[in-house]
Amino acid sequence: MNHSTRLLATAGLLATALAANAAPYINVVGGTTGSFSFTQNAGGLSFAGGQFNTIVLGDGTTATSLGNSANTGEDSLGLFRLANQAGSPDRYAGTFALTVSFTVPTVVPGSAIYTAILTGAVTTINANGNSTVKITFDDDGDGDPLTVTKSFDYFDAATGSTGVLSLALNRQYNLGYPGNTIGSASQLGISGQLTATATPGPGSVAAFGVGLLGAVRRRRRAA
Repeated sequence: MNHSTRLLATAGLLATALAANAAPYINVVGGTTGSFSFTQNAGGLSFAGGQFNTIVLGDGTTATSLGNSANTGEDSLGLFRLANQAGSPDRYAGTFALTVSFTVPTVVPGSAIYTAILTGAVTTINANGNSTVKITFDDDGDGDPLTVTKSFDYFDAATGSTGVLSLALNRQYNLGYPGNTIGSASQLGISGQLTATATPGPGSVAAFGVGLLGAVRRRRRAA
């Protein structure tokens, strides 16, 4: 095998490695809305949606935090609020649907907005004159105490990459306040993590291959 042939073989191997290992950064933009469907409702449980604009590394393992319990900062998944309406233990039952709309990146094949709906159960535990209202996300029914995850295939126009984006919500949200006094309130932001598994676009691999082929041609002319 001559030197030029070895260079071409190396170009192919390295291009393959680049395609497998390059991990572009993916800009993720969207927002949330939410709605309750009550079978029992004391009137003081509400939800306010949020907005997010963040960056996720497309290596399939690096998680980017999104939202937080205090609902502070630019990137929010929304906020639960519990306000005492009658000075007595609150009683709630039903479901809550969180709608997450992604505007960037776009869903494959080419839809402008992708929407994921994650459903939680609303329950109440009453003890000693106090109540704890629980919103529990468990779409897959596995009872996982940490997260519930939704994934979708995307296309990122900025990088030319495709891949899978996953949103994992922290599963349990407990709201309540000591004594359930009139005018008291509790609030809690939804939190989770974003991960992306990207397949790099052809641009970077093609540019790399062109550079190596140019090196081969220059070596041939010199010879």
